[in-house]
Amino acid sequence: MVTVVAVIAILAGIMLGAAGVVQKKAMASRTQATIQQLCAGVDMRYADHETPPPDFRANPYVSGYETVWPCEALWYWLDYYYTSQESSGRSAAKEGYIKFRADQLQDSGKTISGKQENFMRIVDAWGNPINYKSGDGNSYIFQTTRPGESSATRTPRHNRTTYDICSYGANGTTWQEKDKPFDRAKDLNMSGGSSSRPPDFFFKPFDTLGGGSDGHCFGGEDGDDINNWQQR
Repeated sequence: MVTVVAVIAILAGIMLGAAGVVQKKAMASRTQATIQQLCAGVDMRYADHETPPPDFRANPYVSGYETVWPCEALWYWLDYYYTSQESSGRSAAKEGYIKFRADQLQDSGKTISGKQENFMRIVDAWGNPINYKSGDGNSYIFQTTRPGESSATRTPRHNRTTYDICSYGANGTTWQEKDKPFDRAKDLNMSGGSSSRPPDFFFKPFDTLGGGSDGHCFGGEDGDDINNWQQR
């Protein structure tokens, strides 16, 4: 009897482990599909306007400089801007470049004045905001850059002439220094930011190049992050 119970426990453990692997692959596939969808939307908008969507903007619906995150700006320019009839010179709403599913969006709580809607955040399958970096002139400015570049560059880190889109994967982080502990609250905090830059969650991974003044190395985990970095 003990042997039978032990065998059942082993088989159950194997099945649970396999189910976890399948679920992780399914979520990664969903996220990859979202990134491919975003790339298609950005490319279509680029074809119409000869520039990718800005990755950062101040909220025009409130006084002061409330930060609109890159994942929120991307939603605004690929969907809301057109369907809300805000596009200059349009007398009627038109289809946006992307029609998002409910599970691809989160309410940011940032008000759109005079509307029932708030800004929405584009998220991956784990519910974490998608990161987006454009070469557009409205982009936030990097302080740490590649050798030979000025400190005021707006150039994406990976796709140098186009744009970067990235999910940080199942662990929600992008971290390469394996010998140092990851402190999300300190190193990739989604709070904070300012009128000139988004929070560190969006800013730091595309800003540092093998280690900044603090010695940290961001920029992507090849085994976990899901991105468009193969697209040049």
